[in-house]
Parts: sequence; structure tokens; C-alpha cells
Amino acid sequence: MKYLRRNDRVRWWSNVRTVADLHESIVITHHHRQFFDLLAILFLLERHELKGFQMVTIENWYDWADTRLPANDPRREMFQ
Repeated sequence: MKYLRRNDRVRWWSNVRTVADLHESIVITHHHRQFFDLLAILFLLERHELKGFQMVTIENWYDWADTRLPANDPRREMFQ
């Protein structure tokens, strides 16, 4: 977000592409703070008025969860 605040959109979008490549690993991670970290990411996007990007991120996480997590994994419902 610091690049967005500095109006350095080239670096910001570069970081966005890097993060998007990591979405699969974000979804399949087993960590006790995972849910809270994901909510923080979504909050930051909303706070910076990036609602469209926030929705794409949510959809991408859901798609990865649907593809990579077992049917009985409770994290699947978290991403719904």
C-alpha cells in the first residue's frame, strides 16, 4: 500500500501481480492466524477504495479453495 500512497502505480501493480501469483499458497496454508490475515488484506483494499480489486481477490481465493482444498476442509466454507 505504500506504493499506492506514493502514487507509484507501476510498482503497486507489480506487487499486485506478485501477490496474485501467491494466492494458491495463501489458500492452502495451515496457520492459526490465516483468517485474520485475510480479513486484514481485504480491509486494506477497502480502505484504499479498491473495491473492484477486493472482489477479484475474494473470487480468486474462492476459486483456489474450490480447486485445491478437500471437500471436507472447513476453510472452503471460509472462502465462500
